[in-house]
Amino acid sequence: MLNNWLHNKPRIFFMHVPKTGGTSVNSAIRKHYGRQFYCIDPIQTRTMAKLLYKSVPCVDKGTYLLRDGFILDAMTRNIPYVSGHTHFNQDIWQRYSDKYAYITLLRDPVKRYISAYFFDSNPKSGGSYTDLNLSDLIETDRGIRLGHFYLNYFAGFPLKKNYDFNNLSERIEMAKENILKFDLVGFLEDLEHFKAQFKKQFGLNLRIPHKNKSSVSKPQIDSHCLEKIREICQPDREIYEFIKSDRLNKTAFS
Repeated sequence: MLNNWLHNKPRIFFMHVPKTGGTSVNSAIRKHYGRQFYCIDPIQTRTMAKLLYKSVPCVDKGTYLLRDGFILDAMTRNIPYVSGHTHFNQDIWQRYSDKYAYITLLRDPVKRYISAYFFDSNPKSGGSYTDLNLSDLIETDRGIRLGHFYLNYFAGFPLKKNYDFNNLSERIEMAKENILKFDLVGFLEDLEHFKAQFKKQFGLNLRIPHKNKSSVSKPQIDSHCLEKIREICQPDREIYEFIKSDRLNKTAFS
């Protein structure tokens, strides 16, 4: 009986971009799959990657290479629900997109940046801890990477240790092209629409809790920092607005 129940469940891969509300969505989806799911442990895989890929100049690249392997293993074993902080891998998508529906969730990039900073500044959060003030962080390579999450998650991480600004426009277009391959893209600012589309496409109702809430509910950001963050997030803002516009157009003509 249990096997028949799971056999009828859609196979889904949820690409979880950090601080977009994905922890809550992941929790809601998992409830439909009993124990038949695989979710990447972000802390464990980051620690493993540091050990395995010491020679890789970009630490992020090593982490996501490792996570790609776990995603590929889960899909090879036909685990019905797979999720994690993993970037878009064209080769895995080409091999498994006919078996797995690809979904993801986005959030206003500036709000995502601020949320990620305060999450990482809490040593108990389990994030990539930083003890830098926000005004100092935004002047570093790390601060720039924090604002290019959509760019890096959907177009691949640069291989160099120092952040690479080359070919930004080409990578932005690649990110847009790759996100359009997803079967469902939701927005944290409109979870009701995401839940409705999820129900329509997969026949499953989602009851989304609020998890991983920042300890700073309404952070006060001075105007200089806020403008700098907006500047840093420009590539992600372009990607985000493009996908929002695409969804609105599809909704209007559906």
